[in-house]
Amino acid sequence: MHMLEMEARAWASCHKFPLIEVWRGLRENCPWAQKGAENSVAAYRFGPGHAAAAAAEVWPLFDPGHCRSLAEALDQPRPHVQLQGALQEGNVQVEAFAYLLDRVCRRGVGDIFRRFVDLGSGRGLAVLIAHALFPFRDCVGVEICKEFNDSARSLAKRYADTGLAKFSKAKKKLDPTSMFVEGDLRDFDWSDASVAFANCVTWPVTLVAAMARKALRLRVGAVLLTSKRFPNDVMRGFDFRGEACMGDWTPYAVELWAYQRI
Repeated sequence: MHMLEMEARAWASCHKFPLIEVWRGLRENCPWAQKGAENSVAAYRFGPGHAAAAAAEVWPLFDPGHCRSLAEALDQPRPHVQLQGALQEGNVQVEAFAYLLDRVCRRGVGDIFRRFVDLGSGRGLAVLIAHALFPFRDCVGVEICKEFNDSARSLAKRYADTGLAKFSKAKKKLDPTSMFVEGDLRDFDWSDASVAFANCVTWPVTLVAAMARKALRLRVGAVLLTSKRFPNDVMRGFDFRGEACMGDWTPYAVELWAYQRI
C-alpha cells in the first residue's frame, strides 16, 4: 500500500496536481464501521483521511521551526478553575493544529485569510497559532470564562515577550485585549469569519443548534471546524469533509468536521 501511494503521488505530481487527498485505512460499507464513526479513532481510520502535498508543492505554508518555538513558549501551567457542565477545557496541540490550518487554508477559496475566529477559545492557543503562523488579517477568540480569558491574554503577552510576535504572519498587530473577547458566544457576531473553530465536545445540544444557525450567515467559501457534528437539517448549505487534530485531553486523534459554506 505504501508503494502504491508513492506511485500515485509521483503520477499526480507529473500531471501538475497541486493537492493529493490520501485516504489511509479501509473504506467499508459496514454497519459496525458506521457506528464506529462516533469514536474519534475509528472515524479517523474509516472516514476523514487527510490531505498531502504533491512533490512540487511548497509544504507546509508555515515555518516548522517557528511553530516548534511557539509550542515551547505556550507550554505554560493552566489556571486553577473549577469547571462544570459545558465549561470544560481542552487545548489543541500546537503543531497538530498548525498542520490542520495548513490543510484547510490551502484548500480555501476566495478570501480564506480574512478572519480567524475561535468559538470558546479557552487559553487562546488556536488563536495564537493562527496569528503566529498564517497571514490572517484578524484573529479573535471568544470565551465566557474570565479565568481562561485572562490566561489567554497572559499567554499572548508571553508570546510577545519571547519575540515570536515580531515574526508573525498575521496582518494585524498583536493586541491581547481585542484579540481575546470575554462574552457569550450567542451574543457574538462571527459572520465575517473566513475560518472559524469550535472545540465543542462538551457543548449542550441547544448551544450547538444556536451556533449552527449562526453559521448560516457565513460568507461563501468560509470554513467552520467543529469537534462535534452539527445538525444536518441546518447545515445543508455547506459542503463538508472529515479532518483530525491532536488535543491534550486524549492520546488519540480527535475527529473534526470541516464545513465549507456553499
